Amino acid sequence: MFNLNHIIGRFSALVIALAIASAYPAQADMVYNATGGAENGGDPLSAATGAGPVLADRFVNPFDGTLTSVELNLRLSPGASAGQGFTVDLFADAGAAGPGAPLVQIASVLDTSLTSGFSLMTFTPGTDFLLTGGQSYYVGVLDNGSNAVLGNTLDPAVLAHPDVAAGASYFNNGGVQANSGGPYEIRVNTSPVPEPSSFALLLTGIGALGTMRRRFTA
Repeated sequence: MFNLNHIIGRFSALVIALAIASAYPAQADMVYNATGGAENGGDPLSAATGAGPVLADRFVNPFDGTLTSVELNLRLSPGASAGQGFTVDLFADAGAAGPGAPLVQIASVLDTSLTSGFSLMTFTPGTDFLLTGGQSYYVGVLDNGSNAVLGNTLDPAVLAHPDVAAGASYFNNGGVQANSGGPYEIRVNTSPVPEPSSFALLLTGIGALGTMRRRFTA
């Protein structure tokens, strides 16, 4: 039997699904990735014995998105006991000066969570932070009495990543360095923010479907 309400209902679900899909464009959530290649050792976080207190990679965020997680390749310094720890932070880009003021603390980490071998660890911010499309940032670690080591890489395949090449620098206490010297092994993940026009399309579609239902059922 011909059931108009059933047809309108199925059509409504299809239109809403398409509108939602258009509201969330097909963009990669991973906006920076200097991991996955051959390691070149790493730098100790300690300002006294290593390259700290700030070790960070510069990256250019391609689109408006919410920071969802940061992954870093870390280990405890060989032969060292666990220190106090460090923080994982997102920094403003201060140009030639490297990282500026911290924008958000992603995590506070104890050295006791580290092992003697490198391990890719994931850190998730406790609050949402919006990254602006086309804006450059630094992401990395800030020493707090830590004996951790942050891995870096000279792997040509990693250096050839478009997102790594676009960042073009990393930072330690020697200043801003070229990525050809080996970026820190860091990955940044975001969740895209829907465009306002897509939300408007979704609302318009829902309103039109409501009008159709009233017209056909009147």
